[in-house]
This record gives sequence, C-alpha cells and structure tokens, in this order.
Amino acid sequence: MRKEKSNSNGQDDDPYHVYDYFDVEDFYDDNYDDFWDYEEAED
Repeated sequence: MRKEKSNSNGQDDDPYHVYDYFDVEDFYDDNYDDFWDYEEAED
C-alpha cells in the first residue's frame, strides 16, 4: 500500500520515495533489484 506524497521544493532527495511506503516489505517488493536483501532495503 502506498501513500501519495508530493515534494514541495521540486527536488528529488529521495529517489526511491521511501517515505511513501507504509511497509518495508512493499518497498522491497517494488525495488528488489536495487538491494542485496530485505535487511539492506530496510536500512
């Protein structure tokens, strides 16, 4: 489940939009190619 959040200053300081996710597992599922394992994604 994702929460939509806009960045008011127009800069992309968070390329993964990590704060848009409620659950670490959802974040990892969407970005599993970018991380070695679940714990790295959680960090």
